[in-house]
Amino acid sequence: MIRIILRVLAVLFLLGGLLGSAVAAYLLLSPSEEETLYEQKQKESVAKYEQAQAATNPIEKAQLLKESEEAGDSARVWEEGARARRIWPQLGIGVGVVVCFFSIVIFGLTFIGRKRTSTA
Repeated sequence: MIRIILRVLAVLFLLGGLLGSAVAAYLLLSPSEEETLYEQKQKESVAKYEQAQAATNPIEKAQLLKESEEAGDSARVWEEGARARRIWPQLGIGVGVVVCFFSIVIFGLTFIGRKRTSTA
């Protein structure tokens, strides 16, 4: 009876681990606002830098270089936010895989029979 309960629990944990991993993978792979803003700020920084390199007026060049640096700093901040956001889904995938592995092991162990000693 206990083997049947263990099998049912192992299958439920397996399904839960698979579902949890799937949700975490979806969250990890879907683009976030932080990643989108990082890309926008990075493009803005590169565009300002290229404009500064093409500028002939030293005042305008200094202003564009300053704006490029500010956009680059903002991009770095958004990149750190995106990296911090990815930590939890990565952890969720790891935990889901571990749960699936152990539930498969427990499920397999329920089929191993006891040794019976004969007193003949």
